[in-house]
Order: sequence, then structure tokens, then C-alpha cells
Amino acid sequence: SCPSEGCFIAALDDITRFTTGGFGEGLAGLHTGLIAIVIIGAVLWLMMVGQGRAYLYAAIFIGTPLIYLALGQPNVPYGRYFIGIFAFLPLIIADVMGEIRARSKPGHLLMAMALLALISANTWSLTQFQRSGRGQYSEAFNFIINNSPAGPLTIGSDMTFRLAMIFDHLAQKTARTIHYIQPQNVSNKKPAWLVTVLVKPEKMVDSICLDTKEGAHPVVYRLAGVYPYWGLSGTPWGVYRLVDMAWTKCP
Repeated sequence: SCPSEGCFIAALDDITRFTTGGFGEGLAGLHTGLIAIVIIGAVLWLMMVGQGRAYLYAAIFIGTPLIYLALGQPNVPYGRYFIGIFAFLPLIIADVMGEIRARSKPGHLLMAMALLALISANTWSLTQFQRSGRGQYSEAFNFIINNSPAGPLTIGSDMTFRLAMIFDHLAQKTARTIHYIQPQNVSNKKPAWLVTVLVKPEKMVDSICLDTKEGAHPVVYRLAGVYPYWGLSGTPWGVYRLVDMAWTKCP
């Protein structure tokens, strides 16, 4: 489903945030607006100075998104649908830098500073990707293993299929057996751990309370760790631990 700002803006935010270092997550429209100003200004300036590829950049960076918007695409908020457009970003940056550098000595210093900022942002982004990749799955797995007593593990999830596919692979290196509990059975089976796969980090709550069908005390889980991903594809995991709470009903 699309967020309040719409899938078009959310997808552009996703790709622009990723290509500029990954800062400012959750600020809807900020990255799209800023990069639109920069790109449109760069294209117009390249046209004014007679740069040969200016009209190509106009078609790619301005025309293509407008076609997407007119067609109501994308219908999901994922930046990878614009990755073909942003593949040309280094080329337009190089042309702008070259034109400025050729016109003034202060332009040399300005371009050196801009290039340093770009390299620094992308280096930071690369380190985040190296650390998290599509998800910090092994870290989440090790946390659960290291904080569980010996014997079989019981784990519930809102996406059991995806969780089991990864955990079964990681569990091959251990002697642990894992029993997975389907979402609809968590309140009755009361697994020791609950892992959310479909919830974004900013929407993860400190505790999850589930009423039992038998009318007994509710089942309560406390957030024990958040394991994000980095890039344009992946899933953030929230690891919750079963706690003994004397609640008569969920708040």
C-alpha cells in the first residue's frame, strides 16, 4: 500500500535518499524536492551554456518521471523503479563539474568540495550497506540463540515463511531446533520470541499485547532489538521477547 504522500513521491524519496548517503529517513518529499531543484537547475544551466547532453538529461530526469506520474506509476513505494533514471546521475554531475571548473578558478575549489562531499556520503552509505545489507539477519539470530535456554526454540512471526527460510539456513551451523508459530496461533502457543518482518522500524512499538481466546491473561512481548536493512531492498526485523506481565487485559 502507498503512504500518505503517495507511491510516486515515496519511491522517489527512497532512491534519492539512497543515492545521497541515506540521511533524513521519514521526511516525506524532502529528498525529492531538493534533488528536483538541483536537477532542474543543472539541466537549465547546461542548456544555457550549450552543453550537448543537456536535452538528453532533460528527457531522462524530467520527462521520464512525468511519464511515470501521468501513468500513475509506480503503484508501490519502492525506489528501485527509478534506478534506471538515477544510473545517469554520475554523468550529469561530471558534466556540471566539468563546465564549472572550466569557467573559473574558484570553480576548481567549489568542485573539489562538492566531489569530496559526494565521495564522503557514498562511502558512509557503502559502509552501512556492508554492515546491514538486506537485513541484519545473522545478528538477530545470534541474539535469540545467546539469550535462550538450551533446547528447541519457539518463534512466532508475521511472515513465518520468510523468517523460516533464513533461520533454518543459519540454524544449520548450530544444534538448535526451531519451531515456528503462525501469526494466528501466537496468542495461544505463546512462543518465547516474536519477530516482526513486515513492520517498519519507526512503527515498531515497545510492547505487543495479545489477548488469548480462552480469556486468560494476555500474552505480552517486549521489544528486545531492532535489526534494520540498508539499500533499496530488504526487510527490517523487530525481535520481541515474551515477558511475564500481570495484565488482566490488553490496554
